[in-house]
Amino acid sequence: MLNLRDLPQSALLTASFDHPAIRRSRRLVSAAEALAFVVPCYQPGGSPVLREWLRLLPDRAFARATVQLVGVGAVRGHAIGLEHIRTRMLVEQSAHDALPVCFLYDHWLDGGEALTPSAADHLTSSVNALSDALTPTPLATLA
Repeated sequence: MLNLRDLPQSALLTASFDHPAIRRSRRLVSAAEALAFVVPCYQPGGSPVLREWLRLLPDRAFARATVQLVGVGAVRGHAIGLEHIRTRMLVEQSAHDALPVCFLYDHWLDGGEALTPSAADHLTSSVNALSDALTPTPLATLA
């Protein structure tokens, strides 16, 4: 697991490709079959940390990966930034597959471990979609 908030901000903002934490994150991405991002989306362009980190990835970084974005915001309009990031992942990073954005209202998260039924339903659907995308489709048997 990679928590982007734990990456040094100085390395992100100065595009320090050789920083050990940035190199490690790039290695993790290159080996991944699936990537799930849970991000706050209160700003129009999405999460600044995620945007800066994406800049540091090589072209086609997600070419082997299925990508799922989960965003948390106060109003549905906050999801617009996530759609922008999803498009960027598809186009610039050549994501193998970018699943539809899962948006959760922040009031669905009560601040503790429990989720409201609406949040649980949305997350379950997203997890199932990600799982389905990773499950190989059986080949039809020839008769």
